[in-house]
Amino acid sequence: MKAVFLDKETGTTYIINNDKVYLLNSKLVLTKGPIELQSLFPGMESADAVYRRTDGKIVLFKDTKYYVYYSIRNPRQVDSGSIFSKYRGLSNDVKKIDAAFIWSGNGRTYLFSGDKYFRYDEWRQSIDSNYPRDISQNWKGVPGNVDAVFEWRNGKTYFFQDKNYYRLNNYYVKVEDNYPRSIAKIWTQCSSDLVGGVENSGFLVKSSYSLLFISLISYFLIAYIY
Repeated sequence: MKAVFLDKETGTTYIINNDKVYLLNSKLVLTKGPIELQSLFPGMESADAVYRRTDGKIVLFKDTKYYVYYSIRNPRQVDSGSIFSKYRGLSNDVKKIDAAFIWSGNGRTYLFSGDKYFRYDEWRQSIDSNYPRDISQNWKGVPGNVDAVFEWRNGKTYFFQDKNYYRLNNYYVKVEDNYPRSIAKIWTQCSSDLVGGVENSGFLVKSSYSLLFISLISYFLIAYIY
């Protein structure tokens, strides 16, 4: 499971792949990684999802638990507990949070789990009424079971699922034309054998898929932002 968030203060993009982290600088160059997740967030052996709150605190999810860290520079854990107590209103059948981010369209926090999503009010610390909803209901063209979602500083929202990525038109809240696009077709440095074997088990294949994901982020941000 992968997760992505942007540290707006430094312009660094953090990519979490289970227990490993990769860092891209403001020029989208891989500057560090893989490093252990615990080296950034002490006590976190792995994570399913992550998002950066507007107050700068970092929220990580693992299974049905959440963990809040003060900041990247001061990675002190300030809160933790059950997602059901913190995010009041979550369905009891939620097994884990697949992806999370704050959408600039309304400033609300969105949590994705399976083919459903929840809208969370940070001020009231509860899920808004009439949720969950189907992802396909309001995020037109976005599939269920997303691996990661984040909004970059250009205001564009990117969803990742399996071997594909999707770019959202925030005005119409729908996937833009000519998406999804294949990770394999874009990441030219990865051999076809490794791309074709992504679904196989093994350290080499998993590591290659992680690097594929990281290189994709660099590619599409450079191609569509600048």
